[in-house]
Parts: sequence; structure tokens; C-alpha cells
Amino acid sequence: MESSGAINFNPEFASFGARFAGFLIDSVVTVAAIAPGLVVLALSPGTLRFSGILITIIGLLLVARWYGSAVSTSGQWIGNRVTDTKVVDVSSGNPLDRSRATSRFLVRALISPVFLVGFILALTNSQRRSFHDQFAGSIVTRPTRSSWSVGDDPPSDNAPDSKPAP
Repeated sequence: MESSGAINFNPEFASFGARFAGFLIDSVVTVAAIAPGLVVLALSPGTLRFSGILITIIGLLLVARWYGSAVSTSGQWIGNRVTDTKVVDVSSGNPLDRSRATSRFLVRALISPVFLVGFILALTNSQRRSFHDQFAGSIVTRPTRSSWSVGDDPPSDNAPDSKPAP
């Protein structure tokens, strides 16, 4: 599951803070989707509890499908958009395909939180990849920061893109 380190592009890895904030936002959405099933499960007598389990699973699968579709298209779901991060393929920097994005979400939702092991793994990894990133072959990046210095020339008034003053 661990990458050989063969990254064929030059990413800026997302900070732990941005990743954590994105995870919290995504978790709120996920909990909202499974909450109806959990309520039915908690309040229903014996035989009706199965319907609560079923509603919970359906809610989780719907969110996983939504996440997979969004991440495979733009590299971002709700938490990523808020924190300006992207989930991309570790070797190419391209968006994940839908099945890898969906499986990443399910591993993140169901396995990584167990004793926080999936997340603690990111602290020991130079690429800040957690268990679910290693599982799906992904990394979380942020946009490269533009740089400038005091000695840079300002835009010329004669540049073709500049508009004449009124």
C-alpha cells in the first residue's frame, strides 16, 4: 500500500490542520446522512432495528457515491473545497477514478478512525499520507503559493492586456 515515493509531479502537501478541518467538515455531512438510520436503530423495538441498520448503510453508501463522484471529477469534496485542498493520484497528480475515490472515502470513514491509527500514520510519513491515502494511492495537496519579491517589476502600462485609463 505504501508508495515507492515515485511522484512524477511537484506537489505541495496539504497541512495537517487543513486535512483535519476538511475531515471534520466531511464528518458532519456523513453523520447527517446516517443520523436517520441511527435514530431508527436507537428508538425501534427488536425487529424494526434491522430497518435502522439498513437506513444507516444506505446513507453511508449515498455519501460515498457523492464523495467518489466529486473527488473523481474535481479532486475536491465539501471539506476540500472549504480548506482549498485536493485529493489526487500519488504518482501523476491527476484526479482519482471514481472507484478509488469511493474506496478511499469508505476506508477513511470506517477504518482510519479506529484508535486514530489511520490518521497517526500521516505523522510518520514525509508525504503526510494517512492509511486511507496509502490504500487508495492518493495524496492531499494544496495549491502552490505564488511567490514574488520586492524587486519584481510592476505590470507595464503598455502591456497588451492593460486597458487605457478613461
